[in-house]
Amino acid sequence: MSDKRYIQVILPLRLEWEPCYCLDGADTSAKVQVGDRVRVVFARRSYVGVVSAVDVQPDIAPERIAPVQELLPQLPAVTAREIEFWRFIAGYYLCTIGEVYKASAAGKPQSQVKRPRLKLPEYIARPEVDPELSALAAALSKDKPVLYKAGGRVEEYLSLATGCLAGCRGVLLLVPDKDSAKGLIERFSSYFGEALVEYWSDVTPARRRLAADRVRSGEPYVLLGTRSSLLLPFESLGLVIVDEEQSPFYKSDSAPRFNARDAAVKLAAIHGVPVVLGSEAPSLESEYNVAAGKYRLYAEPIEQKQPLLIDISAEKRKRGMVGCISRVLAAESKKGSVALLRGYETAEEVAASVEQLFPGDACRFSVFSLSEAARSDLSAYSTVALLNADALFRSDDFRSDERAFQFIAELVSRCNRVIIQTRTPGHQVFSLKDTAALLAERKAFSLPPYTRLVDINLHKGKGERDAVGLSRSLRRAGFNASDALSHFDGGLFVRVTLPRDRSLAGKKQTLSQMAEGIGTPDVDPA
Repeated sequence: MSDKRYIQVILPLRLEWEPCYCLDGADTSAKVQVGDRVRVVFARRSYVGVVSAVDVQPDIAPERIAPVQELLPQLPAVTAREIEFWRFIAGYYLCTIGEVYKASAAGKPQSQVKRPRLKLPEYIARPEVDPELSALAAALSKDKPVLYKAGGRVEEYLSLATGCLAGCRGVLLLVPDKDSAKGLIERFSSYFGEALVEYWSDVTPARRRLAADRVRSGEPYVLLGTRSSLLLPFESLGLVIVDEEQSPFYKSDSAPRFNARDAAVKLAAIHGVPVVLGSEAPSLESEYNVAAGKYRLYAEPIEQKQPLLIDISAEKRKRGMVGCISRVLAAESKKGSVALLRGYETAEEVAASVEQLFPGDACRFSVFSLSEAARSDLSAYSTVALLNADALFRSDDFRSDERAFQFIAELVSRCNRVIIQTRTPGHQVFSLKDTAALLAERKAFSLPPYTRLVDINLHKGKGERDAVGLSRSLRRAGFNASDALSHFDGGLFVRVTLPRDRSLAGKKQTLSQMAEGIGTPDVDPA
């Protein structure tokens, strides 16, 4: 069998191992390296895989090892840094490397494309002002992520990106969703021209393919993308920026279930480049990392405006409510455009209250759901009114106070005037000037960021008996496991709280093994 060589291959499948295949001793086999693409057969189906190891010693009989069908030199090879990043996601988030490969650009095999030579704008090729002189640029470090706490951040992003392009390096600007991306396109495209590439769900397959080829080429670029853009084949990466780093949309709700914010920090470390996490109301995880010395804080002054609070209960006692709008709010909304953010109320209920209070003047009012408001620019409205802030608080979600604080802080910072109706005007969120009290509460109840959570989402067909059995088994094994819990869609899960220490990685792997066949782990659930 001396004329046989054996390789391991990553397949775009949910496999806990990397299958072994054999190569003949022909000249072509001698050229196979880690990262090369090959076509192989697994379970009678043909797949394009990535070579993850060469000259391995098989642990099964040679006659049981299938041959490689075809070498695919026309497909771009996967770099060692890409594979390292895939392994990080698979290991930390308890999925398989095959699932990560399938979700990546490499998991959609296409040949390289010919691109016209990139022409950078003259002011980028020879910038008049050295962008490295900006205060934020001076704070950057390859050793520590920088938490950039500020309101208007776009100009700083442009300055940092210009510096990278002038140095023939690339920039990844990560945003939480496509609406955020579209909001930045006009500003960035007018500034960076051909150097800007886009990558999210609405971008056509041809343009996504071009984006993948651009970042692989080594040419300078500014990639504006959502979560999936992290899995592109980056070369010459010089900077990673994660805007709105507190957004829950960075966490994937399908395999592989990774948090793009935290994964971006790892990607930057693998490439040895700085990472900036931008927000005007950062996540508690990032605030914790600053306090622990893992992150560096760079903050710009944010104007501290105070919203007008209206007590719904007090207004009802005075018969001051007309449907879902108080007479106090009505008096404050007699002029200018008004955005009404509905919580528990339906759009029809809000419209009826507006018509009753402002007959013939309803055109001044626009109605948004909370999710629509979070994705909209409301800065042009004279007044923004949150009709029932209590809809932001959920007893079954320990993160709701944090997200309510962030939502309100952003409204107050970006909008001209904010009015909040609530039944709980004494709630701590309305009186907080920072997140210290929220962090203290999390610590008192052993919640993230002081611990880690893993939800075991039960597979389809598994019922409450399975959840109870899993919970009991985990407790016998020493895990802090909840009883059977229900998602909003009716699915069952068991929540496990893990200490944030050196035992974390080993305990997560044990947890994954115990859940095998019963449920799928969701590490750091949003």
